[in-house]
Amino acid sequence: MQKVGRQIVRTLLLTVACVLSAIGAKAQGADVEILDSRIRTVEFRHSEAADRTTGKVPQVVMCHLAAPETLTLDFDMIGSETETLYYTFLHANREWEPSDLMDMEFCNSINRFDGYDSHQQSFNTTTDYVHYHIDISTEPLTASGNYFVDVYSVSDDRLLLRQKLWICEDLCGVESEIEYVGSRQRLRVVVTATGMNISTPEEQLQVDVWQNKRLDDTRRLTTPTFINGGQASRSATTYTYTDIEPLYFEGGAEWLWADNRSIRNVTFGSARIEYFEPFYHYTLSADQRRPYTYREDFNGGSWIETQDRTDDVTVSADYSIVHFSFLPDDPELLRTHQFFVIGDATGWTPTSANMLSPNYDNISFDGQYLIKQGLHNYTYVARKREKDVPRFSDSVGSYGQTENDYFIAVYVHLPQDTYDRLTAFKTHNSMYKKR
Repeated sequence: MQKVGRQIVRTLLLTVACVLSAIGAKAQGADVEILDSRIRTVEFRHSEAADRTTGKVPQVVMCHLAAPETLTLDFDMIGSETETLYYTFLHANREWEPSDLMDMEFCNSINRFDGYDSHQQSFNTTTDYVHYHIDISTEPLTASGNYFVDVYSVSDDRLLLRQKLWICEDLCGVESEIEYVGSRQRLRVVVTATGMNISTPEEQLQVDVWQNKRLDDTRRLTTPTFINGGQASRSATTYTYTDIEPLYFEGGAEWLWADNRSIRNVTFGSARIEYFEPFYHYTLSADQRRPYTYREDFNGGSWIETQDRTDDVTVSADYSIVHFSFLPDDPELLRTHQFFVIGDATGWTPTSANMLSPNYDNISFDGQYLIKQGLHNYTYVARKREKDVPRFSDSVGSYGQTENDYFIAVYVHLPQDTYDRLTAFKTHNSMYKKR
C-alpha cells in the first residue's frame, strides 16, 4: 500500500512538472506547436544524421518539391502509456494560416499516413517516458509552400503536435549580404525572377527573413527598394530589398550552454546537482551580461546525449529540472520588464512556460524547465510591453559580430495561382558577408 501511494505521488509530481513547464506550449517551439503537455524534446530533421562536432544541429527543415525526402520526427511523451499515431499534411499560406487548397490539390494520395512509427519505453530512468520515432515522406506532396505536419492519436483523433515544414520549387534566385552596423546586423536581399510576370510585387511577392529559429520575429518584406528589369517581359527581373528598418537585426550575444549530460557530476557552468524525488535538479550558475566573446554554439539548438549511460540515448537519457538565473544590469528591470529563456530546450516563442520570475531578494530573474540530458544552447531576451518582440539589448546585450543563421523564404502568388508558392529558400550565416 505504501509503495502504491508513493507511486501515485510520484506520478502527480511528474504530471504537475510537465504541465507547469508546458503552460503555453501551443506556441512553444516557434516551428512546432505542442498541444499535449506530456510531449517533450521534439526533433525534426532530414534523415541524414546531424553532427554536433561541426555545429550542424538541425534548425528549420526545408525540402525541394522536385526531390522528395524521408524526414524523421522524434519526440518523448512523459509517462508510461503508449499511443498509436498517424500524421497528415496541412497546406498553409505565407502567413502560416491554413490555405484554401483541398487535400487532392496538394497531396497525390489519401492524406493520412502511419509513418511507420515506432515507440520505445525509457529504460532505467528516474523519469518515465515513451520515445516516438516517425518517418515522414514528402513524396506525396505536389504543391510548394508552407506546410504543417499534424500528428494525431489513433485512439481519439486528437491532435498532439503541429510541425512546420517548408516545400520549395526553386523558381527564383536569392542573393544576400550581411553587414555589421554597431550592435546590429543589416541584411541586403536580392531576388531574381525569370519568366515570371510579377506586375505588382507589393501584392504578388513576399520575402520572409528571420534569425536562427526566432520565427516570432519574422520580417515580412513586400515592397522592393529597387526593381531592375522589365516586369512584363519574360527576362530576368531583380527585386532588391536594402537599407530598410525590417532588415536590421540585433546581433545578440553568443549562446550560453547548459550541459546536463551528467546529472550525477557537476560540470562547467553548473552550480550544483540535487535529487528531490522524482527529479534531479540541475542548477546553472547565474548568468549576466558580459563583454563580447566568440565561442562556437548551435545557435539555440540542442543535442541529446548522456555521459551517465552507454545505452541507446533516445531511451536511456534522463530528464532533470534545470534552474536558470539571470542577473540584470539594472535592478529596476525586475519591475519594468519580462524576461524569457529561449532555445530548443525551453521553446523559442515567449510564453508563460519560458518566462522567468523576478527574484527581488537576489536581484535576479529565475526559472526552471524540464529538460532531457544533453548539450543545450539558451539565451535570455526581454520586453517591456506585452505585445513587444523580446530583445537582447536589455538582457545579454547585442553585438554586431555575433554569429547567427538567417533564413530567407520567397513567396510568389500570381493571378492564376490558387496558393502562395514558395519559390526560393536560403540559409545565410553571418560569418560570410555575401552568399
